Amino acid sequence: MKKLFMFILILIAGISLYSEEKIKETKENDESFSYYLTVDQLINKSLFKNKDLIFEYSQKLNNDQILLLQRKHQKDLVIPLLLNGFIGFGSGNFACGDMVGGGIHMGIDMIATITAFSALIYNLEIIFDVSTYTRENFNIRWEKLTIAYSIYITAGIVMLVNRIASDFTASLYVINYNKTLNSVLIKKTDKVSFTPMPIISPKGMGLALNIRF
Repeated sequence: MKKLFMFILILIAGISLYSEEKIKETKENDESFSYYLTVDQLINKSLFKNKDLIFEYSQKLNNDQILLLQRKHQKDLVIPLLLNGFIGFGSGNFACGDMVGGGIHMGIDMIATITAFSALIYNLEIIFDVSTYTRENFNIRWEKLTIAYSIYITAGIVMLVNRIASDFTASLYVINYNKTLNSVLIKKTDKVSFTPMPIISPKGMGLALNIRF
């Protein structure tokens, strides 16, 4: 009889503690999801400006949510490098979120393009200028053509160097972004919870602790 009474007490205590733990876990999950949405919005707005808040709120997230956010917001280098290589004008920088770098490289490409276009017009004027085809004006015509072609080559070199530089700056931005993302989406310490579980065996009964990391 005494064993039965003890069994009932232990069973009631175990069920009560287990229920409280489940209720607490449900509340924590709801709160965790709310923080997940908040962190997601903060990253979308600006990772670098909101990194302190993101780090603070990420302490409320579980490991699965942190992993999901890392996979969702991790930036890839392939598309930015292809855009900068084939299109230029800082398009790859803009694609990866580097607005400052994209603006600088776009400005350089625009200046080089306008300069080359101006040289083209200047070259056409020389070609269609009949007066320059005389023997007396041959040297003048040749000098003007040399200037035009020199501008072409210079503009082309500037655009080539700018595209290489844009790939470099885009790579630095993506590396820095991903590094910052991983550094703010990390928990200081893992939470450890203890859930009591009633144990019934032919030899006796008691309570066991279910430890969750």
